[in-house]
Amino acid sequence: MDAVSALYAAEFDSLPVGTLNRRTSDDFARILSSPGGASMGAFTDGRLVGYTLCDVGPFPAAAEPFALAGLLPQGEPVGQVFGTLIYPEFKGHALGARMIRARRGALLAKGIHHAMGTMLTDNFSSIITYLRCGSVLCGFEYDPYGLLNFAHYSGTLADRAPAEPPIRTSEVAEMRALFARGYVCRSLAWDRTRSTPRPVYTMTGEFAGST
Repeated sequence: MDAVSALYAAEFDSLPVGTLNRRTSDDFARILSSPGGASMGAFTDGRLVGYTLCDVGPFPAAAEPFALAGLLPQGEPVGQVFGTLIYPEFKGHALGARMIRARRGALLAKGIHHAMGTMLTDNFSSIITYLRCGSVLCGFEYDPYGLLNFAHYSGTLADRAPAEPPIRTSEVAEMRALFARGYVCRSLAWDRTRSTPRPVYTMTGEFAGST
């Protein structure tokens, strides 16, 4: 817990507001001591250089829109992801992806088939990492700072094949409408035809009609 708290304290103030929600030592103690949790750490020479925090709890009522609302009943046990952080000098070694995959394995070993969390809509490094690990973006939610976040999902629901044809969009309003219909985002590319590149999200409708 001391190593996790130290990493959090070292990086929190240098990150954009909303990248990490504020945590106290009691928060870390509760998450890390949970017998049902599946938090993961990355180490080098015995030193913690990255973590992803995950507890398990009942799925609450989903925020709107949420593409998987019809498939995750309220009360279903899910992994609740509370943030991933890596020291800057250790980024670029796929540690985030390796911890995400290890977390899924640990949850499956406990019989938990789903994990949920949120991330800022402009936290592109995390978005790309999750999508490359087979996760999906499935809705929107506002964080305690009032900032718009994507809701992300990892687990067996995301293992199904994406539906064709895909819809590609960069518009939040269109994504919101598609999430409400059961579409999820499975990949992100960049439109570089403009002076400022913009993200283009690929939305697929394999969950359409399930909400």
